[in-house]
Amino acid sequence: RVFDPEGPLGISLLDRRAVLRELPSTIGEKPRPSRYDFMGYVTRLSSTVAYRKLVQDALEGRCDIRPSGLPTSDNVWIDPTAVVHPSVKFRGPCYVGANSRLNAGVTVSGYSSVEENCEIDLGTSLECASILPNTYIAPGLNVRNAVVDGTRFEHLDRKVTVDLGGVD
Repeated sequence: RVFDPEGPLGISLLDRRAVLRELPSTIGEKPRPSRYDFMGYVTRLSSTVAYRKLVQDALEGRCDIRPSGLPTSDNVWIDPTAVVHPSVKFRGPCYVGANSRLNAGVTVSGYSSVEENCEIDLGTSLECASILPNTYIAPGLNVRNAVVDGTRFEHLDRKVTVDLGGVD
């Protein structure tokens, strides 16, 4: 079992060669669990706050996750399939994923990430925000310190989650 300083990570490692070597002598016995202490980067994705921390750490290079896409100036990564209007302003580090569209007047700053297949409409501002895949952000909004997943909006400062979907 794999552990970090906070405890078990819910991961088990198996050395197949060692198991095969010991197989004849261990038939009928319960396997003896061993402990593997991992001292590298770990973040438990148990909340949207933890997800935002992972995004920030990836954009800062504090872990081995690297944004896909082409790096531009000011620590901005843009996937080659993204469509970015020339008037979009970036203050990195930030990331724009595959097949996403950023329309005229959009501003993206402060560790923001726009994941794949998203559209950020006219004049919207993203600051310290994560826009999860397949999400549309309407024109003229100021999305700050939040995670948006489709119609679900979670403001991280206020610890409020709202479903912005229409009423059926």
